[in-house]
Amino acid sequence: MTIRIDLVQGRTSYHDRYDRNPDLLFISLQTYEDILHDPNTDLSKDFNNFYGCEVITVNSLNIDYIFFEKTDLDAALEKYISQRTQLITIPKHLPSHSTSAPTNSKLRSIEDDFTLENLQIEEKIIVAYRQSQESEKLDF
Repeated sequence: MTIRIDLVQGRTSYHDRYDRNPDLLFISLQTYEDILHDPNTDLSKDFNNFYGCEVITVNSLNIDYIFFEKTDLDAALEKYISQRTQLITIPKHLPSHSTSAPTNSKLRSIEDDFTLENLQIEEKIIVAYRQSQESEKLDF
């Protein structure tokens, strides 16, 4: 399996889990280089966007890649600025796929449609995101 197919499957898994599309793809430098050396990669195109996700390389990412939404990284960055820890935990709403909810929509609350998960984001991902945001603000 090529890395591109693996990335598409990862993006699909993200959508299946959170019922939303990710905005950001954090990718290790090694994986990024593997994509560039793949014979199927069109080197005339920039690999800064992958299926609607901004691609951000991370120096020492322990995995090949990970997807996130900008809203989650914005929340993590805000928390990181005040805490400066190596691992930031933020709440993430998961859609509830249970069938045990009442069928009368008038009796249901918004909370019935979601469950919470603690999303843990490593410092190196948050720092790479912040650098990416800062570089977008630069005018040349």
